[in-house]
Amino acid sequence: PAVFEVPFEQRSAYLSAGYYLGKGFNAILAGQVMSYTLPYYYRVTGTVIDQYLPGANAWTDLALNVSLSKKIKCVATSVSGDINRIKNHWYKQATAEITIYPAGNINTWIRLGATWVSDSLNGAGSIVANAHAGRKLSRKIWLEADYYHGNIQNYSENNAYVVFNNFDVIRQRMGASLMVYRILPHLDMSIRYQHSIRSASWMTWQDSEYLETLQKDYPLNSFIVGLTWRF
Repeated sequence: PAVFEVPFEQRSAYLSAGYYLGKGFNAILAGQVMSYTLPYYYRVTGTVIDQYLPGANAWTDLALNVSLSKKIKCVATSVSGDINRIKNHWYKQATAEITIYPAGNINTWIRLGATWVSDSLNGAGSIVANAHAGRKLSRKIWLEADYYHGNIQNYSENNAYVVFNNFDVIRQRMGASLMVYRILPHLDMSIRYQHSIRSASWMTWQDSEYLETLQKDYPLNSFIVGLTWRF
């Protein structure tokens, strides 16, 4: 096998605005602009040995979201729509979620949701289902867990705050997060662990002749530490 590392940096700007409409209704309008140069290698057949030469594509992507939510006592519902431009292709999303507060307050919550995502290779699109649960452990500490199932690619979540412009499709994703609010007067911290099952395409060749493309799953583990400064 020929294996290459293709690291790249991504720069983004995110803006979100919310407005209370009255009678428990909230509206949010959000968007993100991402810019990056994605490297790649292409194969050149030689007389003695094949070579892999580097190249790069520059992309400027967009993720736009509008959502409407309403809370009635111990239940909150929300619907949202996203339009994302990823690598010069447009993708649409429609999401519905319901959040339940079984204790009657925000100390414990459970959220279930589903998102329809358009797919250029499948006219019917695909569905990404998700489940979340959270518990307040103390005055400043929260513990959350989440699970996603579906083809996560060309996809955004959390009002376009997180955008999945990954090459390989994510089939499943699960994780846990520990949030500590105001560890300093203006500083919050989060520690996240994510485990995902991804699917990659492997092109097989023999004596410079293409044989077939194989689809294989592989696991990926991520640890993410975040610091948020509140002005």
